[in-house]
Amino acid sequence: MKLKHLFFNALAVMAFAACSNEAEEIKPAEKATTATLELDMTGQYGGGSSDQTRALSLDGSEYPRFIHEEGVTDWKTHCFIRNEEGTVQFYALVDWNATTDADGNISLHIKNSTLTLQNSAGSDVSNTETLPKAGERWYIAGIAGGGVLDATNSNVSFASNSALDIPLKPHQIRIPLSFGWTRFTIPSNTERAPQIVVQFQPQGTLLSVYVNNKTNVNQVPLNASVKVTSNVLSPNGLFDYALEADRATYAAAPKWTFTNETAVYETFSRSINIDQNTGANCYTWAMPRTTVPAEGFGTTVGIGGYTYFAEGSSSEKPAAITKTFQSGNTYMVKGVDVYRPYLPHEFLAEYNVAPDGTSFATTHANGASGFWTWADARTSFLWGFTVDGIGYHLPNVGEMRGLFPDHSSTYMAASFSSISSVDDVQEVIDINGYTGFYTASYRGTADGIAYGRRLAQNADNSRLTATRYAYIDNPNEGGGKMLKVTFRYLGVAGASTTIDQIANEEYWQSNNTSDVSFLFPAAGYRASTGSSVINKGTAGYYWLTTGASATMGRRMVFGSLNVAVSTMSKETPLSVRLFKNSVE
Repeated sequence: MKLKHLFFNALAVMAFAACSNEAEEIKPAEKATTATLELDMTGQYGGGSSDQTRALSLDGSEYPRFIHEEGVTDWKTHCFIRNEEGTVQFYALVDWNATTDADGNISLHIKNSTLTLQNSAGSDVSNTETLPKAGERWYIAGIAGGGVLDATNSNVSFASNSALDIPLKPHQIRIPLSFGWTRFTIPSNTERAPQIVVQFQPQGTLLSVYVNNKTNVNQVPLNASVKVTSNVLSPNGLFDYALEADRATYAAAPKWTFTNETAVYETFSRSINIDQNTGANCYTWAMPRTTVPAEGFGTTVGIGGYTYFAEGSSSEKPAAITKTFQSGNTYMVKGVDVYRPYLPHEFLAEYNVAPDGTSFATTHANGASGFWTWADARTSFLWGFTVDGIGYHLPNVGEMRGLFPDHSSTYMAASFSSISSVDDVQEVIDINGYTGFYTASYRGTADGIAYGRRLAQNADNSRLTATRYAYIDNPNEGGGKMLKVTFRYLGVAGASTTIDQIANEEYWQSNNTSDVSFLFPAAGYRASTGSSVINKGTAGYYWLTTGASATMGRRMVFGSLNVAVSTMSKETPLSVRLFKNSVE
């Protein structure tokens, strides 16, 4: 393959604002320049027969310039080859070598590659099969940019796969470029190979999201995924090269078929690593839809596991009203500022589950909660519980450890009845599906209040939080006691704050405008047999999804002595406090 010209100007870029009260509409960008490729098709002959072509040889010696600093495909090209009647089809895979120079330009070349014809089962074509013969007219079509080939059905999928869900180099971003069926004539062994000019057309839309890492974490870089949720874009589908008679219109370009034909909201992501106090572009690719849903098109951008806002804003998350995207264009999302990771309490539901098992209680009264055995709680609330469109689940022990100390670490870490002191205890905590090892220190008092300095992780204080646990009177109907837990985010800026400073009521009486509090009723528990409720108004018991043994389950419990995560018989009906599946 002689690559005379491969010149692809930088894709047009449009920006949209995301920090105004009403998201700005994304407008179409200009069409990108297509790439021209010359194919030098040279016959190779196998099996000693001069009229059978074993393969089509591609030979390229030039190094074209790909003028686009970032957002370049990995350039693996799937080629389909068929005869004029459409009765025989083969396929082949071509790898392009890509290098980046000091100026960020991408050089591509193919050197002595061979299109070895394969059948639909992926095996090399044997001499006994119908192969191209001299003088016959055949067609070739191809799509570059990687993807997953299904030769049996003559299609290529660009949906995400685990091998590509990693930080990518610029030339590895998947941007499909395709050319439609192009005719050529098979030469004899004495004829010069024909040259075929094809036009690579860019397919789909490239979103560029610029992410600023403002977490100020020195040792641990931001390691997260940029998530795009949209009903106007979808990465799920395939390019179809099928040859049925009713698909004659495919000659110009392969047909894209969406996995979900209707314009439903889909979330797709790309992982990204950014050092502290720096920024980087993250690219995601998808195909634009043309079918408009009743509620209209919309697109939002988020950062998995971290708080994020539009550049320069502390309240507005990136969003856009998107009437349309154009295939072959790049759009840039206005800068996203990432301030800190999500914290465990941000996933906590505000109220207990009500006795009906389908809704939340509307008060924190000690008689407003329902009761379930461990098995029933898992059956009803493990996953799939939705209220007002928000998904919730029964937390595991690692999630609840994000809020409370564990008995297995130290029994009286958060004591309400005696002075206690515990330093640098190790805790295994699950936050938004990610498990990590954290360090905490606690102070207990004899006045119904305990304190914690929690969620320190080696030298990473990006989740560092001060916590106050208070065993207080319940002002709701029926009286009794309840637990009030207050969280104050410290982060890197508050890393010098000690546990002894936190364990002081004066500390909590100032600088508290951003404090967040949750209330837990002392609902008690229901007897295993009968309907009587035990310890109502004095203690609270909350199931976790994690089992401790065949007969014991994990729970959070509080009372007049302390608060901790411990165990209880699985047959005892307890209250349930759920966690949100997501806070993005």
